[in-house]
Amino acid sequence: MHTTLAITAMVRELPAVYHDVRKHLCGARLDGYREFCQVLFLHREFGQDLVKAALETAVASGSVSFTAIRQALLNLTSPKGLVRSRFQRP
Repeated sequence: MHTTLAITAMVRELPAVYHDVRKHLCGARLDGYREFCQVLFLHREFGQDLVKAALETAVASGSVSFTAIRQALLNLTSPKGLVRSRFQRP
């Protein structure tokens, strides 16, 4: 019970784009909250600024999913020119 309250409190403190992504994922699928947790686990590999930028990219493109967000992160962290983001126009 205490863990659930702590997680809820932490989620409330996140930037607005996180709430937008959570609402989208939870509204799109029954297991959307699980997918949102996967998004939060991306912080284990990437910093908050990068994750937030990837979330903003995904929301702007209309492709909000764990896979799209992870790909946006990989695109943001890859050496320039090696990977072209499918979210960016040529």
